[in-house]
Amino acid sequence: ARAAFPYARAPAVVLCSRQPSAPRSNKIGGLGDGQPLTDDGGVQKLLLQSAPEGASVPPWGAVVRVRYTCAFENGTVFDRSHETEPFEFQLNAGKVVEGMRRGVEAMAVGERARITVAPRYAYGMVGAGDTVAANATLRYDVELMEWQEGAEVENDELDMEAYRTALEGKLLASGAGADFSWEETGEELVLSVELGSHQRARDISVGFTARSVRIEVGGGGALIDGELRARVIPDECYWLIEPDGDVPFLKVFLAKKGVFSRWDGPFKDR
Repeated sequence: ARAAFPYARAPAVVLCSRQPSAPRSNKIGGLGDGQPLTDDGGVQKLLLQSAPEGASVPPWGAVVRVRYTCAFENGTVFDRSHETEPFEFQLNAGKVVEGMRRGVEAMAVGERARITVAPRYAYGMVGAGDTVAANATLRYDVELMEWQEGAEVENDELDMEAYRTALEGKLLASGAGADFSWEETGEELVLSVELGSHQRARDISVGFTARSVRIEVGGGGALIDGELRARVIPDECYWLIEPDGDVPFLKVFLAKKGVFSRWDGPFKDR
């Protein structure tokens, strides 16, 4: 049987309500000199060959074709199954380990890169059979050959990083769009929209469906009207106005249908 070591494998999880006794440092060091793709440095990308000018980057949910090899931290290659034969998978669908997904989505067509992945973004404390030991750092040498639009991603599956950060009471991810900022935890994603000092609840309209949210402020049409990256529970979504000093903010709380899933942003096209 061929080795297939970019594939995701979820370790068994015991859910509990007990918080860790002491906070742990999130920073991961010693992976090399690549560009960090995560806040903690646990996934890094080292450019080996630049993409042609104007080459495209795969969007959320794209189906990508890559060639790759996988090695241990000491350089020993243990998987050459797709060194010449392309490997195809869909981004953001839980089909490969987190580090591989993050590396490929940061590449353009024609680019070659080395993706170094700390254990928490690979196989963690479980490992993968007799080949990948527990707590192993992996290095993928990847060439992105092409991508195409993929089927809609449900993205409701358990993500171990989302679960860990929820237990630690920390944010999973955050970012900003043109008209809003966002923060993600294991159970919800919160949109923040700055309001004018004169705007009140009567000026705001927010509508939810399982896959979209529409926000209108001041009767001037939709400020935000987008398709979400995963499903929410509309009846558990809500909004409120919350001041930050003298500035009021509209906070829109999106309740994830897949608790402890990972979105990495609210909208498919942003």
